[in-house]
Amino acid sequence: MRIIYADSMFLLNFAVDYLLLLATGRLCALPLRRGRMALAAAWGGIYAVATALRPEFFGLAAVKIFSGLLTAAIAHGGTGRFARAALCFFAVSAAFGGAVYAALNLGGTEPGNGPLLGVSLRTLVLAFALCYALLSLVFRGAGRRGLRETHSLELSLRGRSVKLTALRDTGKELLDPSGFTVAVVEWEALRPLFPELSICPADPTELFLRLSALEGMAGRCRLLPCLTAAGTSLLAAFRSDGVLTDGAKSDIVFAAVTKTPLSPGGEYQALI
Repeated sequence: MRIIYADSMFLLNFAVDYLLLLATGRLCALPLRRGRMALAAAWGGIYAVATALRPEFFGLAAVKIFSGLLTAAIAHGGTGRFARAALCFFAVSAAFGGAVYAALNLGGTEPGNGPLLGVSLRTLVLAFALCYALLSLVFRGAGRRGLRETHSLELSLRGRSVKLTALRDTGKELLDPSGFTVAVVEWEALRPLFPELSICPADPTELFLRLSALEGMAGRCRLLPCLTAAGTSLLAAFRSDGVLTDGAKSDIVFAAVTKTPLSPGGEYQALI
């Protein structure tokens, strides 16, 4: 007769679930909220013990799926990417389970069924490292493209407005010298605000002068120094009448104009 210690089962599954949630967060580029991840892993440990005690109910496929969704929701819910996080969590869990199964088979051990128990620490560490490395190769390229945080932006000026998509770029720290927040916007997206200008001058200083000469634009334009990987440059910017981010009033005051497309595929037209 096999004796199962509830505390050992809980701690083992808690540790494994925490690592799986950590891998999910890193692969999906999610904020790692350690407290919530620990709470979710604790639920995973409790569920493992419950499955061992009442397998006829907690072992049902529907209950397993619900438990997995609840685990992902506790750890990564509220990020706006729950569906992707949940799918990734199931994928990481399946890959980890497969890696453990394969490792046990290669070692000549019968894998058995049910929650993790009786598996050596070395097997768990090797299996986790292997599946994390493989999943990183699969998800990383897609994650960089698909997991960008974008927002809708509506910019108003002189009775006109434009709606566009903005990428939240954590590396952009462009500010007006007075401390106002600045969005960098493609000229093509801003063209409807300036029907008087048929073309956008390549020289930021010339663009600044032309914008300043437009009706209602006196005193609203300035040149902003911008530090990039290529060195220091200037961007012509103007103070808007108002900006809405995702339909709510934004703290963005100025829009700096760039003639260079910000997204090769046209996914977004501004950086915030």
